[in-house]
Amino acid sequence: MPPFHRTLVNTFCLLSAALGGLSAESSFAQAVQVVDAPRPFSIVPPATWVAGPIVTGNTRISTTSPKGLPHAECAVTAVEFKGHNLSQKEIDQNTTELATAKETESELGRSYNNVKVRSIGRGLLAGHPAQVVKFEYSVGTPGGKAWGVMTTTSAAMAPNVAWSVGCGGLGKTLAEANKAFSHWQSDINNFPTNFKLK
Repeated sequence: MPPFHRTLVNTFCLLSAALGGLSAESSFAQAVQVVDAPRPFSIVPPATWVAGPIVTGNTRISTTSPKGLPHAECAVTAVEFKGHNLSQKEIDQNTTELATAKETESELGRSYNNVKVRSIGRGLLAGHPAQVVKFEYSVGTPGGKAWGVMTTTSAAMAPNVAWSVGCGGLGKTLAEANKAFSHWQSDINNFPTNFKLK
């Protein structure tokens, strides 16, 4: 896997880790402005969702579905990558070259169990070419095994920042995670389309 693709995959590995908290306090009514990031951005979380925990240093915002409904979470992560002095045009060209499912599963498998890539495709994030990956995985938790079904939209943007915007349905079983993903699929699909860099 080319190093540039590894940066994108590692960014959504961090995003997957961010989608593990369960605490929530305030709901969102409009776009959220985030200035504590390599570049300021705004995003519109699902209207009924609440703020989630920031569990990694690269997580810029985390949201979670309301209690009492199938559990899902969305997050935005940003990772600054070193050693690449590429123009935005070169970054965009590299992003359109997709990693294979096997390469992606291998990278994600460093942090998660039972990784299975369901699809890899192209999309846009803040107007830039992005890789869209849907996958399932499991992790060990103090309460036992947890499963996730997740879609991430990842892109790199000058100057040397890889962004990943994603959402996942979570559960104690894969079936429960699938059910949560299906329940919130419209919100999951819309979340990355509302990501705007300032």
